[in-house]
Amino acid sequence: MEQHDIKLTKKEFALLNKENRLRNNVSTRDRAIEITKIFLKKKACITIHAKPKAVGADLSYTLKNDVVNIEVKGTNSEDIAWGKLKVSGNASCEGINDNWPVYRVTRVFEQTPSIFILKHGVDFTLKSEPRWRFIRCSQ
Repeated sequence: MEQHDIKLTKKEFALLNKENRLRNNVSTRDRAIEITKIFLKKKACITIHAKPKAVGADLSYTLKNDVVNIEVKGTNSEDIAWGKLKVSGNASCEGINDNWPVYRVTRVFEQTPSIFILKHGVDFTLKSEPRWRFIRCSQ
């Protein structure tokens, strides 16, 4: 898995705090998506699609004419928090099973979040429950 430690600028952090003040599941998700957008915008030659065409994807981006759909999962935890990592929708589950990367954003309410880019079958599998639970693969 890839880990990217991010230092949000004062302006980026202030904007996140203005738009997503509450500390609940919705704001955690929204902040994780916004942090991921900030991260992706800093990469060269990437076009971000905030409304992906793929059903279930949270974001997508185009790199060298290839569209990459991604699932974004946020947490206020310091680490990945595997026990809290779930996916609810069938479309998201199918996309992840079809090799969409999962961007796990930790410390979403801090100025120094991290993004872990997780790959199905390498870093985790999905266990079917009422929602699908992430199970860490052996290292």
